Amino acid sequence: MSRTREIQVGITVLVALGVTLWGVTWLKQLTLARRVRVWHVTFPQTGGLSSSDEVQVNGLKRGSVQSVALVGDHVTVDLALTWRCATSGSWARR
Repeated sequence: MSRTREIQVGITVLVALGVTLWGVTWLKQLTLARRVRVWHVTFPQTGGLSSSDEVQVNGLKRGSVQSVALVGDHVTVDLALTWRCATSGSWARR
């Protein structure tokens, strides 16, 4: 096998690996028939919470933080939660 042929094979393998990694990353974000409900929640303080942070319920990822805004003396947070979590509602009561 010639040197140029080896380089071509190496480049092809690297490109294929890159496309595979990109595809896996993209497909991890894709969920079929996923229903999301947005909850508007207020807190007295949030201590480092920011947009795109993961929201966990009982240790399982159930959504993400869409936005965080300071409104007067409290913080308003928009949470995008999956329907399985959002329909139960019992965990959100105080």
